[in-house]
Amino acid sequence: MATLGLQQTAAGGRCDAATRSPEDVAHLDQRPSNANGGAGGKQAAAARRGHGDVRRDAAASAAIETPFLEPGIQRPPLPAAAATPVPGSAVAASRASSVAGTAAGGVPYSGKVDLELEVAVLGAGITGLATALALKRVHPRLRVKVFDRRPPPSGPDRKYGSYCRLEPNGLRAAAAIDPRLRSLILRHGLRARPVLIHDTDGSLITRLEERGSGALRRFGEPYVTIGWYELEQALLTLLPPGTVQYNAQYAGHRERDDATYVLFRPSVPGGFRPTGGGPGGGAAAVAARPGDKPAPAVSSGPCPSLVRAGFLVACDGPFSEVRKRVVRDGDPQYDGVVKWLGRLPGDDVPSLPLDFNAVWLSPGRTFLSHSLAGGDVAWEAVVTDPDLRELGFRYNTATKHVERLAAVTPPTVDSFRSASVAREPSTK
Repeated sequence: MATLGLQQTAAGGRCDAATRSPEDVAHLDQRPSNANGGAGGKQAAAARRGHGDVRRDAAASAAIETPFLEPGIQRPPLPAAAATPVPGSAVAASRASSVAGTAAGGVPYSGKVDLELEVAVLGAGITGLATALALKRVHPRLRVKVFDRRPPPSGPDRKYGSYCRLEPNGLRAAAAIDPRLRSLILRHGLRARPVLIHDTDGSLITRLEERGSGALRRFGEPYVTIGWYELEQALLTLLPPGTVQYNAQYAGHRERDDATYVLFRPSVPGGFRPTGGGPGGGAAAVAARPGDKPAPAVSSGPCPSLVRAGFLVACDGPFSEVRKRVVRDGDPQYDGVVKWLGRLPGDDVPSLPLDFNAVWLSPGRTFLSHSLAGGDVAWEAVVTDPDLRELGFRYNTATKHVERLAAVTPPTVDSFRSASVAREPSTK
């Protein structure tokens, strides 16, 4: 089995909403720790397994501490490398065993396997859905399923999240995944619009022209801003029926030579509280109502308890639970910047422009608005830690929420929640 990790960012584009809701956002800045550590760029969790990854004799390998094995279980010597592995095969699983966490024989968790897969994807955000779509397009018969702890998304009258900006290379990447995805992005997104830069008193500083036709001539594709909800729904539309399982809470996994066994529990109804990117690190979805008709890709069956898969792909956000178990490097570090993001109907905010994007600047604080197709407005508020404390708040790294400072008289706003973090990429 191989445990993989993918960046929580739309392919090739600038995703300004890794977990876009009015209350929650995860801001990644995974800077390399050394000259060799930056090759992977931003990654939530990456651990590609292979025989060449670790060169040890069998005795030394068996002594490695691992969180995946019960006490007393020893790993056998690794088999010799054979032909190119096929996803889901025992050979592919064996290539994963050079990193601690595998053992031969027996089903872990003392349970019955409910579902057999070649690939299990954890996290139904943009990255997880795009991963599943790309795999199914290359290997249509591949058994792939995406799991997410969130409830199924709501209907179009209750759109969630904020926005995602795709640059020309982002549209090319979308077309490489599936040409239909590029077409849906262009249909539901807005091409580049002018940006007005303001001072905090409302006075205009400058006007920036983003010439979509110029980008089209130069790069072959335009700049596009699309709502997070619309992008997620576009991916769901293109996935085969039953590909995505919501209300599936990841509870751990164990690696064996034959496969990886992933344990799930049904999410507690009403108990989902987004914290800027946990398992399922997409936008904080609004739960579907009884009258909402989910996309065919959404599974209507019960959450499986135990899944056996050839590969587990981690797309569960900056606070990845899979990364904690594989890399074991803890939570990312708070980088001193907090963001709040969301979207509102244009009629609710007549003071915000619909025919251009706008920015209001001040030292340590920024507010941005972005027009979306259909008349909605996505907004983004950014504040640095010193200014946050000046306002009487702090970011609590333990709870991953913004809280009032006890010594300051609270303002009229009840509470804020957010997450802004940075992580150095793992070299493991």
